[in-house]
Formats: sequence, C-alpha cells, structure tokens
Amino acid sequence: MQSVIAINMSLLYISNIHCENITQLIFLTPFAMGSLKKRIQIHLLISKYEYQTIVKFELNKISYSKILKLAINISQTYQLSLLHIKIKLLMINQPNSIIELPFQVSTSHILDLFISCTKKKQYQILEKDSNQIIAIKENVAVIKNTVKRLVCMQENTFEQICLVKIQIDTNQVKCIRVVSIRGITGHYEENQELINYFLSKIDKLRNKKTQDQNMMNEASEFVGIVNVSEEMENPANQNPYYLETSAYYMFHKLLCASNYGLGKKVAEYIQKLQGNISNDQSNIKQNVQQLNAFINQIVETLFQSFNFGKQETTQIMPYCKISIEKYFYLKLSHCILPQYQNMFKQQNELFRSKKIDRNNTQTKSDLHKDLQIPEFNAQQSIRIAEALNELDKIEYMSYPREKLRCLQLMNAILKAINSGLIDQLVKYCLVLSNVDHPFSEIQLLIDSTSSQDRQFLNKINHQLEEIISS
Repeated sequence: MQSVIAINMSLLYISNIHCENITQLIFLTPFAMGSLKKRIQIHLLISKYEYQTIVKFELNKISYSKILKLAINISQTYQLSLLHIKIKLLMINQPNSIIELPFQVSTSHILDLFISCTKKKQYQILEKDSNQIIAIKENVAVIKNTVKRLVCMQENTFEQICLVKIQIDTNQVKCIRVVSIRGITGHYEENQELINYFLSKIDKLRNKKTQDQNMMNEASEFVGIVNVSEEMENPANQNPYYLETSAYYMFHKLLCASNYGLGKKVAEYIQKLQGNISNDQSNIKQNVQQLNAFINQIVETLFQSFNFGKQETTQIMPYCKISIEKYFYLKLSHCILPQYQNMFKQQNELFRSKKIDRNNTQTKSDLHKDLQIPEFNAQQSIRIAEALNELDKIEYMSYPREKLRCLQLMNAILKAINSGLIDQLVKYCLVLSNVDHPFSEIQLLIDSTSSQDRQFLNKINHQLEEIISS
C-alpha cells in the first residue's frame, strides 16, 4: 500500500544552490531507517526561502516520529539548516469505489443496505445523514476516546480504528444516483472487506432474477424499492394538475433508466419496435396493438409492485396509464404517425379537396344550407370557434389519449349548441378544420384506444367518408 506524507519545512540555507535560478530538484537516494530499506523519492519544490518536501514510500504502517526522523536525515544529508518543521498527514491510501444506480433505487434503500452490511462486519454507525453514513470499527466504542485519537498526533492513532464513509449524490442529467464508498482510515484489509461485501449486495440487488424470471418480474425488482416520498412533497395536499405532473415525472424516471430493470426492457422494446415499423410498414396496425398490449403489461406490473397502499402512491396511481402511454408515444410517434399518413394518403387528399376557408362568409353560408344547420347567433359562434380549436389540436398532440380528449371536448361543445344536430355540426367542424390528415388520426385512435371509445371514433370516421363521397 502506498502512503503519501507531506513535510512543510522553512529553510534558511541550502549550500551551493542559488534559489533564484532553480525551481525544482529531484533526488533519488537510498535510506536505511530501521526495517525500512526502500528507495525514497524526494521532491524539493524551491522558492526563494520556502521549500516543500514530498516523501513517497511504500509501507503498511508509519508513525509521525519516524517521519520526523526522516526529515532530519534529509536535512543532514543535503546540508540543510532547518528552522521549522511542520508535518501534515495528507492522505493514507484507502480502498474506494464509485457505482451508479438508477433513480428507482432509493437513497434510503441504499443506506439501509449499507447499515446491514456494517452490522455483518461488526462496524458501528458513527454518523448518519440523509445521504451519507460514516461507520466505525474499534476496540473501545467510546466517542470521547475516538475523537481524541482522531485529533491527537500519536503513534498508531490510525491503527486503532477503521472508518468507512458512504455518500450518495444525484446526477439529474443522467437520471442516476452516484454512490461513493471509501475508507477514511484504519486497516486497509478490514475496510476493503466491508466495501467488497457491500458491493456484492448491490450487484445481487441489480442482477437478481435476471436469469430466472420473465421480463416483467425482472422489471419489478427495481420498481418495488422506489421510495415515492423522496421524489415528491406530500402530493395528497396538491391539486390534480400537480398530481398528474408529478406522476408523469415519477414514471418517466422509472422508464428512462435504460441500464437496469424496467427501463432496460422498455428501451430494448422501443428499439425493436422502431425496427419492425421501419422494415414492415404494412403491419403498422398490428405493431400498434402489440405496443398497447405491452403498455398494459407495464401498467399492471406497476400496480402490483409500485402501489404499496401508501397515501403518496395512491394519489398518483390513477395517472399511471396516462403517464406510461405518454412516454411511449413521445418516443414512437415520429415513426408511427407517418405510416398512418401514408396508409390513408388518398383519403386525406380527397378530404383536403372538400375543405373550405372558415374565414369565407359566403362558403360558410352555403355549408349551412347543405348541412341544414341554422345560422349561429353570437354565443353559438363563440362555441363553434372553441370546438374548432379543440379539433385543430389533434395533430399537435403527442399521444392518442390527448387526441381523443380533444375530440370528446369538441363533441361536448357541439352537443351543448344543439344536441339534435350533432352529426351535422361534427361535419361542419371537420370541413372547416385545419386538420390535414383526419383519416390517419382517427384510425390511429381506433387502433390504440379502448373498445368503449371506438363507437364514437367509428362514427366520426363514417362522417369523414360521407364528406369525401359527397
């Protein structure tokens, strides 16, 4: 094991050396000091009157008295006159390790695992914080004596106790937790034994069941240990908008940890599906249905493994499926939507030829006559504008549930205007809309939403067909 000790010396004189011209001297010299028979490398960092000597050597143990003798020997060998010697321990090399874990492995879980390891190796907890722990192993577990031995420069001070520190930091950019564990002082082998034991437990946690269980069970290994309270502040007291935003943030972190557990399987599936869509455009409907089945499996797994009945978890679980769907379609919409647009290219072109300018009063008046819709009053005109605004948004939304919500809001607004003319009003809005690919959008919703919504969507699709056939 290598130790590095710094000796700061204020020197008055070095014979035969002009300090203004020489900035650094390196000497290699053999020394015999007790049982130490090593070649010692000495660096003299020279300024005009101040010098610093760095002594590097290989030892298992070293005492301050030996270092002091060594400094005196150096001065005598090179004819240095010493006025003052200050010895400072810079570092005693100790075992250390840095590991990265996904966000779904909570800080509290990591610290609890470390505490269990310290008990196994007969360490005691000296200090504990929210993100770090210092563990100690000594013969006499008295804090007063511990502090005294740590502070006082006595021989064998650092041979009597072993200290190991673990610290957990968060890398928000990579969405990972960075765990740093290192020995502070004491017997190298004992500290190394504790660190290795802890790392083996982390590896088991990370790799558990990867060979024996299916994808979802493997994913739930990490999902099950998430501590929601670490990630959000008392969501029970927040409004639904905050809860939905917090839920999406929580589930997004679970899915984006692409190196472990659930996130890894999600990343692999997305990559595979992108390849399938690119290579076989004719089966886009089947690919979307498989995607929705995979989403349902993940949602089911999260409900089984993530919802422990905690109040915080219960508050956000209603937004689970929404969040999961949004994550997947944000990742895949750029390759799914173009396939649907290509599939219904002819129908969309026919529809665009039937559209009219909503700012043209004459054409709008003719449309009223064709659809047998009475002219709107001022209040109804405002509501029609609101309905058109909702319809226009479907091509800007990222995932099917948002698109469906826009259509449902449009339908509700039109029913409030005149429920008896709902079919004509829907056609009216479709013809005046800014939507360029309505057949593609509606078919995507039919393929990706639940059966209870398909009747509504099929009705809109039928109205589109009537428009292009008229």
